[in-house]
Amino acid sequence: MKIKYSMILMIVLIAITLHSEEKVGLALSGGGSRGLAHIGILKVIDELDIKIDYIAGTSMGAVIGGLYAMGYSAIEIEEMIMNNDFSNIFDESVSREDLYIGQKRWMPYANYYFNLDDKFRPGLPEALFSGSILINTLFDY
Repeated sequence: MKIKYSMILMIVLIAITLHSEEKVGLALSGGGSRGLAHIGILKVIDELDIKIDYIAGTSMGAVIGGLYAMGYSAIEIEEMIMNNDFSNIFDESVSREDLYIGQKRWMPYANYYFNLDDKFRPGLPEALFSGSILINTLFDY
């Protein structure tokens, strides 16, 4: 009985894949502000009226790809970028006036956080910055 259902399922899946149309995927790389170069590519894609089915990206390419996948046009994304000061978005340093008195004495030594594994060895950070300022900026849109 199980073999019969398995065979029917296999035939249905093969029939679906044979009749599916070709899909277009777009992979965007990262690189901080260099990832903003993807906006030009998206403009050309919009001009040629190419329908993108899948978008993948890493770092800034993921941000640009995510905005495009949400329905923003390349021109709207470019306006977002031009209307924001990105030097502040990537700067996550804390000003001295925002610290408590006890924290101010450690300010010249810098604050670096790292994880320790089971054997108390320091691990590599997951990212260069947390992206919290970038996320808050994107929430405005």
